[in-house]
Amino acid sequence: MALLHYWGDEGKWLSEVKDTSFFLDVEGPRNPESEWGANIRAFLAPVVEGRSEQHAQCRFPARFALMKEALGWSDGDVRQVDCPEVAAHQRKLRAKSLSVVFATHYLNNPASTFGHTMLYLGSDSNAAVMLADYSVSFEAEIGGMSPLAYLPRGLFGRLVAGYRVIPFHERVRKYEREEQRDLWLFPLKVSQGEIDQLVRHLWELKDVTFKYGFFAGNCAQKILAVVHAVAPGYEVLPYHSPAVLPSEVARRLVEQIGLAGEPVRRRSQWSQYTRRVAELAPQEKQQFKEMVASRTVFEDASPATLSAALLWSEIETPHRAFRRAAETDTHADFVWTRALWASRVAIDGATGERFSRPVEEPGPSLLQGHRPTRVKLRGGYRSGRGSVVGVEARWLLHEAVDPQVGYPLFSSMEAGRVDFGVSGAGGLFVDEATAIRIERLAPVSPLQSSLAWKIDIGARRLAHDGESPLHIGAEVGFGRGAALLRPGYLVAVYGMFGARPGAMLGRSETSFLTAGILSGGLILRLPMDFRARVSGEYSFSLFSLEGGAATLNAVTRKGLTRGVDLELAATRSPKRSGLTLGFVSFR
Repeated sequence: MALLHYWGDEGKWLSEVKDTSFFLDVEGPRNPESEWGANIRAFLAPVVEGRSEQHAQCRFPARFALMKEALGWSDGDVRQVDCPEVAAHQRKLRAKSLSVVFATHYLNNPASTFGHTMLYLGSDSNAAVMLADYSVSFEAEIGGMSPLAYLPRGLFGRLVAGYRVIPFHERVRKYEREEQRDLWLFPLKVSQGEIDQLVRHLWELKDVTFKYGFFAGNCAQKILAVVHAVAPGYEVLPYHSPAVLPSEVARRLVEQIGLAGEPVRRRSQWSQYTRRVAELAPQEKQQFKEMVASRTVFEDASPATLSAALLWSEIETPHRAFRRAAETDTHADFVWTRALWASRVAIDGATGERFSRPVEEPGPSLLQGHRPTRVKLRGGYRSGRGSVVGVEARWLLHEAVDPQVGYPLFSSMEAGRVDFGVSGAGGLFVDEATAIRIERLAPVSPLQSSLAWKIDIGARRLAHDGESPLHIGAEVGFGRGAALLRPGYLVAVYGMFGARPGAMLGRSETSFLTAGILSGGLILRLPMDFRARVSGEYSFSLFSLEGGAATLNAVTRKGLTRGVDLELAATRSPKRSGLTLGFVSFR
């Protein structure tokens, strides 16, 4: 019975739910048949006066609805218990449509790097987005914990989590305003009966806790689980993947169930701002810049200019600081924002228009983005080895020169990457084996921090060692970045200093070394799906400051199809130079 969240092979069932109160039989977590019989007896049991809400029909309304249908029970066969709390829960959610929601990747929080998946319960059968509706999310309890405390627990699946049903406007405030993340909503082609069953099952799960892990048992996997529980016919489970990614879960639900309408993109404040500024005429842009610099409102400012200035003011001033300033009623930013609103509302009143979120075409979404697994086949020449054939395999997810749609700009989020090759003489060599790498190379707005940073755990070659052995360690780097965004092309530059402690696996012995690394680069995204990255690195022994050497790398990519790139790569260092041509396939 999917509602009990069983997994395993026939005869070897085990429920993901460990809470014994979720079962009516002591063998329930392991034995569906005994739990089924216990549920039949409990649903047919008489009601104890004054304790109707404790009856099994009120505790497990989704199971009761399933059993009535499976056993063909009519109203005359079983007495229907009055459950006012369940009825109030159904009236509150008033669900008529169901969408899967993807909150875009957020590199400022390690736990949100790969995005977030949740469900949206719409009160409109046409899947219109209303802030007063409700969202369903699976979330870990990390209140008060620092990243150093919850990251190890999340990696090993030791966090406690549960399903949370909260108003959608709270999600919008968090993602669109506080974290500046876009929300993508994909309406699913489900029946009203399936939506009603989901609402009933959420009531059953309201006090149930689960174990939470970043790669399994996470927000994405549990969203699949709750949909499968109420609608197993779509076969969204089993889902065989070593890591369950939020973006891939959204894609799987759409592929297995189907879309009931066009995807909806709710732009963050920053996305709205960049869009509005891009649409300003040259004179309006100049006027906007002068208004921002002087904190004034020009009498002849257009509605578009005022709208852009309002968005800027809301993003620029932190919410808590703004509230404190608002209490005094004299802070310059508060006075300026109030004047902007007054002017904008006055124009609305005179023209009969209304200042609201613009209706827009959603454009490409993560459904059109590349898949997380990547395989690269290449051949070429390499100094000291002659002709070479190489393979690079990556488990997940994205790097800066991969196709952009559905992923953050100028950033890399990779895990499980290995790069190796075979020389013409038959010698096998390994250039890189990465456990995890996360890079934020350049900001995409003047409102964001210009901090560029990198975390890299794994093995790779450093140029300053004469034998160029593999260095196994962890690198942390920080620096600055800047980006220029224009219609049709994007440019980013960055520079960083990092330290990489670890072990050098030499030909004769293993030695420990902390390397210092100076790096910088340029990233381009041009029309016709052409992408390039030129990067340089200078590595040296950090404590002795000796033996430094530089490496220069260049990679250019051209998209051939949605899932295939053509790549030309070149590298130059004192001990290793080469040129390769290859094909990159996303799966």
